[in-house]
Amino acid sequence: MNMKRFLLSGCMIILFTVLLAACRRSDNSDPVVARVNGIDITVSQMYFHIPFVEERMEWEYFIQYGEWDINPAMEYEPGITFGRAIRENAVREAAFLIIVNDYARRLGIELTALDHAMIEGEIERMREQLGRQEFERMMTSNGFREERNLTEFFEAQILTENLVSFILANPAEFLPFAPHMPEEEVIPELFGAKHILAHFAQFDSEAEAEEFAAGILARALLGEDFDDLMFTYTQDPGIMDFPMGYSFASGDMMLEFEQGTRDLAMGGISGLVRTDFGIHIIKRIEPNAADWYRLHQRQPRSEENRMLEAIYIGFTLMTEEADIVFLAALDDI
Repeated sequence: MNMKRFLLSGCMIILFTVLLAACRRSDNSDPVVARVNGIDITVSQMYFHIPFVEERMEWEYFIQYGEWDINPAMEYEPGITFGRAIRENAVREAAFLIIVNDYARRLGIELTALDHAMIEGEIERMREQLGRQEFERMMTSNGFREERNLTEFFEAQILTENLVSFILANPAEFLPFAPHMPEEEVIPELFGAKHILAHFAQFDSEAEAEEFAAGILARALLGEDFDDLMFTYTQDPGIMDFPMGYSFASGDMMLEFEQGTRDLAMGGISGLVRTDFGIHIIKRIEPNAADWYRLHQRQPRSEENRMLEAIYIGFTLMTEEADIVFLAALDDI
């Protein structure tokens, strides 16, 4: 499934921001186009997902054939047009959300009067801030057919947050999801290093860069403070992001830099280490796991992160195993 997801603590995880549908029965203006486990899926509940599904299928077609715009009348697979395939996939996206909402209902999780008041206040704030015309354009561009669909979006969002919070707080409710929980991440062996770089691009010749670095190395070996020399002379632009040095695993840095660090005792200072960037003077330091995560632009996966991922996987499997029936009305859209 191609769901948008919340990011919790910077980690790819899993509440469900593309939420539309509060599992209500349809009226004549919102016909039922499918059923999932006997629960109606209406046009409104499906409609929101069509732009995202169509975009995904366009990308898939472009990657396969090198052509961009797909025609709904084109054949997607034998006997099925792209238009039909888009609608069916949008139904499957809606089914995921309906299953989530039905799960919340069976646990007795409902929105409170305060929740409804907050939603009404947020929509009113948006309407006043954007103006009526821009507000309606925003709804249309995001797949909301009517204002009530925007209300349902917020309702489903809050309901899902409440559901996930309830599952996380009750071990018995989490038990069915536990087998899907990813293993705890194992951090590889880390090395820590500060360095002073004479960057080749800053000199007329590599020999000039090496001469410059040799002079700084002599001062470091005579006892001058390494940090003072580093902040004064290094030509590494990364010092602004990593002023306390780098923490890295094997393969993260250029081989010569990694080996130069490995060869040092803790606190030791290297000779001149040459890489494609320039000449380095390396001081080995204790590594810091937080800096390794920052180097990879990641966050550690907490136990709660992994539990959230397990819940998402569990609901995804429920959807894949669900009984989805497409009705004749699906072709009338």
